[in-house]
Parts: sequence; structure tokens; C-alpha cells
Amino acid sequence: MKPVRLVVYQDFLCPWCYVGHVRLAALEEAFGDDLELEGRAFLLRPEPAPDSDLERVRRRFARYEGLAREEPRCTFRPWRAPRAPRAWSLPAQVLHRAARERAEDPAAPFRLAGVLFRATFAESRDVAEQEVLRDAWLEAGLPEAALPDPADPALRRAVLEEHREALEIGVTGVPAIRPPGLDFALVGAQPEATWRRLIERQLAA
Repeated sequence: MKPVRLVVYQDFLCPWCYVGHVRLAALEEAFGDDLELEGRAFLLRPEPAPDSDLERVRRRFARYEGLAREEPRCTFRPWRAPRAPRAWSLPAQVLHRAARERAEDPAAPFRLAGVLFRATFAESRDVAEQEVLRDAWLEAGLPEAALPDPADPALRRAVLEEHREALEIGVTGVPAIRPPGLDFALVGAQPEATWRRLIERQLAA
């Protein structure tokens, strides 16, 4: 039986993508080799915000704590860093794309995604900063020698192409999951049971 392969469009600045990630992690553990997940880029912030207001960021992150009631397996904490994050999606997406291209361990890109989500929402670390990206790469078990340059033009083009692909199939928000053989995506951090039924139906087809 061939595994079910789901394409997951996500942004590491999106709290609902973090919720979706932990639910998909549980399903990956449950289905084992019958499920393959491929994360792809969607850019909520294709350009860095010119200036981020620290107090506004702190109020927004305080609201995210309510998502922990929606999904208690996620850790949401108020923004504690003395500076507001740059609010730029591209650097972390470049890092994740490089992991998909360079990792010998097929589980490493999914593991890296979890590190990036926790960095943003639990640890008050700006995933647009090079040092944070380096630390995330190493924490995910990826070799330092393969660490990408965030300005790598080929990786940036690949990320932008994934974003265009998502727009072309009608993705308007994330997380969004595209089942195999279909040209549309299911948008939103659906309940785990919804995604489980989707996977089971695909396996039975």
C-alpha cells in the first residue's frame, strides 16, 4: 500500500500553523509509514515590516495564549524579548526549503518546523535573525556544514515558487493541506479527527 502524501502549506509566523503542526505530528506518529508530510512555503509576510511596535506585538502574543486551550500540546507564551520581531516570513522559509533539499534524515524538515514554531511562540526568538536560524538548524540535528545562506537566490526563488503555487490552487490562509491528486487545499487548523478521516479514506481508496 502506498503511503498517503499530504502537502502542507505553512508559515512559521502563524500561530494556527503551529497548532496544525502538533496535530499532524500526532497523526504522523499514529500512521507511521502510511503517512508522508511535505511542508511547503506560504508567505504571510513576504517583506519585512518596516517597524514593529513592541507593545502591539506583546498584546498580540498575549492573545495567542488562548490557543493553548484550543490545543494544549502547543506552548504559547507572551513575547518577552526586548525588541519586536522583524515579522518577515522569508528567512525561515529559506531555511526549511534547504532542509528539504539537503537533509539526509527525511524526518529532519518536519523536526525543524517544530523548532521554528517553538522559537517564535514559546521562546520569543525572531526567526528572521541569522543566529536564531542557525540555532534552529542545529537543534533539529542538521549539519552545520549544510547551513544555508538566507540570501541564497536559488532557495529564495524556490520558496517564492511554492508561495505562487499555493495561490494558484486557491490557498488564502494557512495551514492548508492538499491531499494527493487534488488541485485544491483544505484550509485551517482542522480538528485532528477531520484530518484522520481524510487520511483513512485516502488509504482505503
